[in-house]
Amino acid sequence: MILLHENNKGIKIIREDGKKRSKVRVIAADGGTIHTYRFNNIPPYSHPLLSWANLDCCGGWVFDKDYLYTAVQDGKKPLADITSDSLPDIAPTPEIDIWRNPTPTTNGPYTWWHMIVARKGTLADFFDIDEIVEAYRKQGVEIGRGKLAPYFSTPLITLFQNDFWVTPIKLEEWVVTGLGLGYTIESTASLLKGY
Repeated sequence: MILLHENNKGIKIIREDGKKRSKVRVIAADGGTIHTYRFNNIPPYSHPLLSWANLDCCGGWVFDKDYLYTAVQDGKKPLADITSDSLPDIAPTPEIDIWRNPTPTTNGPYTWWHMIVARKGTLADFFDIDEIVEAYRKQGVEIGRGKLAPYFSTPLITLFQNDFWVTPIKLEEWVVTGLGLGYTIESTASLLKGY
Protein backbone atom coordinates (compact mmCIF):
# COMPACT_ATOMS: atom_id res chain seq x y z
CA MET A 1 0.00 0.00 0.00
CA ILE A 2 1.39 3.41 -1.03
CA LEU A 3 0.19 6.75 0.33
CA LEU A 4 -0.11 9.03 -2.72
CA HIS A 5 -1.56 12.09 -1.00
CA GLU A 6 -3.01 13.25 2.30
CA ASN A 7 -4.74 16.59 2.64
CA ASN A 8 -5.09 18.83 5.68
CA LYS A 9 -8.62 17.48 6.30
CA GLY A 10 -7.48 13.89 6.90
CA ILE A 11 -8.44 12.57 3.44
CA LYS A 12 -5.92 10.02 2.13
CA ILE A 13 -5.38 8.72 -1.38
CA ILE A 14 -3.83 5.24 -1.27
CA ARG A 15 -2.63 2.94 -4.06
CA GLU A 16 -2.67 -0.86 -3.92
CA ASP A 17 -1.14 -2.93 -6.73
CA GLY A 18 -2.01 -6.44 -7.84
CA LYS A 19 -0.31 -8.45 -10.56
CA LYS A 20 -2.37 -7.06 -13.44
CA ARG A 21 -4.62 -4.43 -11.89
CA SER A 22 -4.19 -1.55 -9.46
CA LYS A 23 -6.61 0.41 -7.37
CA VAL A 24 -6.46 3.79 -5.75
CA ARG A 25 -8.82 4.49 -2.89
CA VAL A 26 -9.83 7.85 -1.48
CA ILE A 27 -10.19 7.32 2.26
CA ALA A 28 -12.14 9.63 4.59
CA ALA A 29 -10.73 10.80 7.90
CA ASP A 30 -12.95 8.21 9.66
CA GLY A 31 -11.43 5.39 7.54
CA GLY A 32 -14.36 4.87 5.16
CA THR A 33 -13.77 4.62 1.43
CA ILE A 34 -15.10 7.61 -0.50
CA HIS A 35 -14.15 6.45 -3.99
CA THR A 36 -12.15 3.68 -5.68
CA TYR A 37 -10.35 3.91 -9.03
CA ARG A 38 -9.30 0.68 -10.78
CA PHE A 39 -6.92 0.50 -13.73
CA ASN A 40 -4.20 -1.58 -15.42
CA ASN A 41 -1.05 -2.04 -13.34
CA ILE A 42 1.47 -0.64 -15.79
CA PRO A 43 4.02 2.13 -15.37
CA PRO A 44 1.94 5.30 -14.96
CA TYR A 45 1.98 8.15 -17.42
CA SER A 46 4.12 10.71 -15.62
CA HIS A 47 3.81 14.46 -16.06
CA PRO A 48 4.50 17.31 -13.58
CA LEU A 49 1.02 18.82 -14.15
CA LEU A 50 -0.85 15.55 -13.43
CA SER A 51 -1.11 13.96 -9.99
CA TRP A 52 -3.41 12.11 -7.63
CA ALA A 53 -3.15 15.13 -5.32
CA ASN A 54 -5.08 17.15 -7.91
CA LEU A 55 -8.07 14.86 -7.42
CA ASP A 56 -8.31 16.38 -3.96
CA CYS A 57 -9.60 19.51 -5.70
CA CYS A 58 -12.43 17.75 -7.54
CA GLY A 59 -15.07 18.88 -5.05
CA GLY A 60 -16.26 15.39 -4.18
CA TRP A 61 -15.05 15.56 -0.58
CA VAL A 62 -13.56 18.07 1.87
CA PHE A 63 -10.39 19.44 0.34
CA ASP A 64 -7.50 21.78 1.01
CA LYS A 65 -8.57 25.17 -0.40
CA ASP A 66 -5.03 26.54 -0.08
CA TYR A 67 -3.80 23.81 -2.44
CA LEU A 68 -6.58 24.53 -4.94
CA TYR A 69 -5.93 28.29 -4.82
CA THR A 70 -2.17 27.93 -5.46
CA ALA A 71 -1.69 24.71 -7.50
CA VAL A 72 -1.71 26.42 -10.91
CA GLN A 73 0.72 29.12 -9.82
CA ASP A 74 2.98 26.46 -8.24
CA GLY A 75 3.08 24.43 -11.49
CA LYS A 76 1.09 21.47 -10.10
CA LYS A 77 -1.84 21.56 -12.54
CA PRO A 78 -2.84 23.39 -15.73
CA LEU A 79 -6.10 24.84 -14.47
CA ALA A 80 -8.16 25.33 -11.32
CA ASP A 81 -11.89 25.84 -11.24
CA ILE A 82 -12.93 27.68 -8.09
CA THR A 83 -16.54 28.03 -7.00
CA SER A 84 -17.07 29.66 -3.65
CA ASP A 85 -19.08 32.16 -1.66
CA SER A 86 -15.97 34.38 -1.71
CA LEU A 87 -13.16 34.10 -4.23
CA PRO A 88 -9.46 34.27 -3.40
CA ASP A 89 -7.52 37.35 -4.40
CA ILE A 90 -5.53 35.96 -7.31
CA ALA A 91 -4.19 38.30 -9.97
CA PRO A 92 -3.17 37.43 -13.54
CA THR A 93 0.55 37.19 -14.27
CA PRO A 94 2.55 36.73 -17.48
CA GLU A 95 2.10 32.93 -16.98
CA ILE A 96 -1.44 32.84 -15.52
CA ASP A 97 -4.85 33.82 -16.93
CA ILE A 98 -7.81 34.57 -14.67
CA TRP A 99 -11.50 34.48 -15.59
CA ARG A 100 -14.22 35.53 -13.18
CA ASN A 101 -17.88 35.01 -13.94
CA PRO A 102 -19.44 38.46 -13.49
CA THR A 103 -22.81 36.91 -12.64
CA PRO A 104 -22.99 34.98 -9.38
CA THR A 105 -25.18 31.91 -8.98
CA THR A 106 -27.78 32.07 -6.24
CA ASN A 107 -28.68 28.83 -4.52
CA GLY A 108 -31.16 29.44 -1.73
CA PRO A 109 -29.61 31.83 0.77
CA TYR A 110 -26.12 31.37 -0.72
CA THR A 111 -24.45 33.27 -3.52
CA TRP A 112 -21.63 31.45 -5.35
CA TRP A 113 -18.95 33.01 -7.50
CA HIS A 114 -17.02 31.22 -10.22
CA MET A 115 -13.39 31.74 -11.15
CA ILE A 116 -10.94 29.93 -13.41
CA VAL A 117 -7.19 30.16 -12.89
CA ALA A 118 -5.27 28.74 -15.88
CA ARG A 119 -1.74 28.53 -17.17
CA LYS A 120 -1.46 30.60 -20.34
CA GLY A 121 -1.41 28.42 -23.42
CA THR A 122 -3.15 25.38 -24.84
CA LEU A 123 -3.11 21.72 -23.86
CA ALA A 124 -0.68 21.24 -26.77
CA ASP A 125 1.75 23.59 -25.01
CA PHE A 126 1.87 21.22 -22.02
CA PHE A 127 1.09 17.74 -23.36
CA ASP A 128 2.09 15.69 -26.39
CA ILE A 129 -1.20 14.60 -27.96
CA ASP A 130 0.26 11.33 -29.28
CA GLU A 131 1.59 10.41 -25.82
CA ILE A 132 -1.84 11.10 -24.32
CA VAL A 133 -3.61 8.94 -26.91
CA GLU A 134 -1.12 6.12 -26.25
CA ALA A 135 -1.38 6.42 -22.45
CA TYR A 136 -5.17 6.08 -22.67
CA ARG A 137 -4.84 3.15 -25.10
CA LYS A 138 -2.66 1.32 -22.56
CA GLN A 139 -5.45 1.77 -20.03
CA GLY A 140 -7.99 0.31 -22.47
CA VAL A 141 -9.50 3.60 -23.66
CA GLU A 142 -9.33 4.21 -27.41
CA ILE A 143 -9.53 7.83 -28.50
CA GLY A 144 -8.59 9.25 -31.86
CA ARG A 145 -6.02 12.01 -32.18
CA GLY A 146 -8.34 13.88 -34.53
CA LYS A 147 -11.06 14.10 -31.88
CA LEU A 148 -8.64 15.63 -29.36
CA ALA A 149 -6.85 18.02 -31.73
CA PRO A 150 -9.41 20.88 -31.65
CA TYR A 151 -9.34 20.92 -27.84
CA PHE A 152 -5.54 20.86 -27.78
CA SER A 153 -5.31 24.00 -29.92
CA THR A 154 -7.76 26.15 -27.90
CA PRO A 155 -6.38 28.36 -25.09
CA LEU A 156 -7.09 26.74 -21.72
CA ILE A 157 -8.88 29.77 -20.29
CA THR A 158 -11.22 29.85 -23.32
CA LEU A 159 -11.71 26.10 -23.41
CA PHE A 160 -12.79 25.86 -19.79
CA GLN A 161 -15.16 28.81 -19.91
CA ASN A 162 -17.41 26.44 -21.86
CA ASP A 163 -19.53 24.24 -19.65
CA PHE A 164 -18.75 20.97 -21.49
CA TRP A 165 -16.29 19.96 -18.79
CA VAL A 166 -18.80 20.32 -15.93
CA THR A 167 -20.83 17.38 -17.25
CA PRO A 168 -18.66 15.78 -19.93
CA ILE A 169 -20.56 13.61 -22.39
CA LYS A 170 -18.12 12.82 -25.19
CA LEU A 171 -15.03 10.71 -24.58
CA GLU A 172 -12.74 13.55 -25.63
CA GLU A 173 -14.47 15.91 -23.16
CA TRP A 174 -13.62 13.51 -20.32
CA VAL A 175 -9.99 13.33 -21.46
CA VAL A 176 -9.69 17.13 -21.84
CA THR A 177 -11.35 17.74 -18.48
CA GLY A 178 -8.97 15.33 -16.76
CA LEU A 179 -5.89 16.86 -18.38
CA GLY A 180 -7.01 20.42 -17.76
CA LEU A 181 -7.70 19.84 -14.08
CA GLY A 182 -4.47 17.88 -13.63
CA TYR A 183 -6.00 14.47 -12.92
CA THR A 184 -3.96 11.35 -13.65
CA ILE A 185 -4.62 9.40 -16.85
CA GLU A 186 -5.36 6.37 -14.67
CA SER A 187 -8.11 8.12 -12.69
CA THR A 188 -9.92 9.39 -15.78
CA ALA A 189 -9.49 6.04 -17.59
CA SER A 190 -10.99 4.29 -14.56
CA LEU A 191 -14.07 6.49 -14.74
CA LEU A 192 -14.37 5.97 -18.50
CA LYS A 193 -14.10 2.20 -18.14
CA GLY A 194 -16.75 2.22 -15.40
CA TYR A 195 -14.54 0.75 -12.68
